[in-house]
Amino acid sequence: MFLRSFRNNGSSSDSVPGGAGVLGASSVLPQDSARRRTGLLILCAGVIAWIIAYVLDFRPDYYPPGVTIGRLSAMHGIAGFGAALVLAAIVSLLIDPLPQRLRTGLDVCAALFIGGLAAFGFHIQEAEYVTSWQQQRDFWLGLVPLIQDARPGDNIVLQSEFRRHGFIPYTQGFTADEVPLYPNLAFSYFLDFTPDPAHPPTFHGYTDYIKISEGNGEVVIQSPWFDSARFAHIRGDNLLYLRVQDGVVQRVAGEVTLGGHTLFARPMAPVTGNPVKISRLFWDLFEPSGSTSWFTLRSARSMPSW
Repeated sequence: MFLRSFRNNGSSSDSVPGGAGVLGASSVLPQDSARRRTGLLILCAGVIAWIIAYVLDFRPDYYPPGVTIGRLSAMHGIAGFGAALVLAAIVSLLIDPLPQRLRTGLDVCAALFIGGLAAFGFHIQEAEYVTSWQQQRDFWLGLVPLIQDARPGDNIVLQSEFRRHGFIPYTQGFTADEVPLYPNLAFSYFLDFTPDPAHPPTFHGYTDYIKISEGNGEVVIQSPWFDSARFAHIRGDNLLYLRVQDGVVQRVAGEVTLGGHTLFARPMAPVTGNPVKISRLFWDLFEPSGSTSWFTLRSARSMPSW
């Protein structure tokens, strides 16, 4: 319907006696040419709106999106509107040669379908993405008490379900590979290790498909898979093992078997104070001062510095 209002602008035979319409100051175009030009202008505007949000908002720490999903994801709303304009313009250009009655029916169907897709994108922003962010908040707040006895160079390994609705959520449009990547990449941002900030422990997600190798007196858990420098190197008692059971993270001690390899998980030890603390960035993201809503389309605000 949005396109039909544009089509009437510059139409010739329907608006001016003699079959000529005025475009701009003096140019005269047939009705079909005016519609075609309008469609091309909307197409260009949609392409710009589609890509401009990503050009302005993407930053190196965005990938994988699972780390910040729910806060940075509001940019997709602008892109979704641009994509809807592009699709609408393409449909308009394709159906222009058809008879007027058929074209009107297709206009109505296309407007409802394309508008529905854009509305669904907004729904995902405010429902699934925001829910994911709340689950992440609960995850980190529940994790901290379990790893207070971590030492410099320790490897914290979390075994979780490799499925969409597991303990670590991932939303539509992202693969399950995001699940084991998330802990390692977000750990250094959301938690501070006060005893030795230069040599903090590392956090690794593990599922059944993660590769494990053994050699030189150590077991190597290849997580995250894309960077060997981030792999977990297990030797002696430098393993803190966490397992998700019934939706709750539990600390497991003693012998554990991962990928056919038997490892020793250090039991929890008493500590004084809070060596592992929630970072300021975490609080800025999850509980911004004076904010009662999430960083979604209805409450857009700047992200804090990473």
